[in-house]
Amino acid sequence: MYFRGGLLPADRVDIGSDCFTSSAARTIKASIRRSNALHSGDRFNLIGGIEAAYDHEELLTPRRINQETGQTVLNAGGQSTRVSLTNLGAYVSSNLKLIDPCSS
Repeated sequence: MYFRGGLLPADRVDIGSDCFTSSAARTIKASIRRSNALHSGDRFNLIGGIEAAYDHEELLTPRRINQETGQTVLNAGGQSTRVSLTNLGAYVSSNLKLIDPCSS
């Protein structure tokens, strides 16, 4: 699975100020790969697998915006940030039917 996303132009971040909000461009690109195996029996099921997720995010330099005028004011600094994250995992799930409701 692959997906992309980001903030909308009207998105703002409340920074605890009555005068200003903050806005920044942000993009997200991610990919998830999964492989699993299944064992199914009359009373017992077992599922196991591995998963890998890769996420690349980019947060450009934030802008300070005057709440009254909506105009960008002098930036107080900050830098664009780009980060790539990788997450590997494994999972196991099992079910055991102790009582068969169909056998009476």
